[in-house]
Amino acid sequence: MFPAVVSRGGKIVVSYYTRDYGITSAAPVCNLQTNPVPTGITPVPTSRSVCMDYAATSSTSGFASQLRLSSQSSNPFVQFADGSFIGDYSQIAMGTDGKAHASWTDFRGNPGHTPANQDVLIANFNP
Repeated sequence: MFPAVVSRGGKIVVSYYTRDYGITSAAPVCNLQTNPVPTGITPVPTSRSVCMDYAATSSTSGFASQLRLSSQSSNPFVQFADGSFIGDYSQIAMGTDGKAHASWTDFRGNPGHTPANQDVLIANFNP
């Protein structure tokens, strides 16, 4: 979902949201989605995880392997009733040193410090 692509020096890197890790998450927040009701937005329990992560793959592995960039799964329903308005801040760039620099919207907030909210996170890595 919402992929970003960069190419430099013959190397291609794609970053994207994935449910590959979040689908097995046991975190309670992952089993909640929200449905709009006449008086506002109400959390609704789900039977499966709705959480997702951010990951990347590159031509150096033939796009055969995936690197998890997020450290923990997050729930896109936290601030959007239908969980679909994500990706506006997803992007990837590659420096002259060959390192990739990905950014994405994460919905966890700062666990233990702030409530769940949107934050833009970044990861720098060698593809």
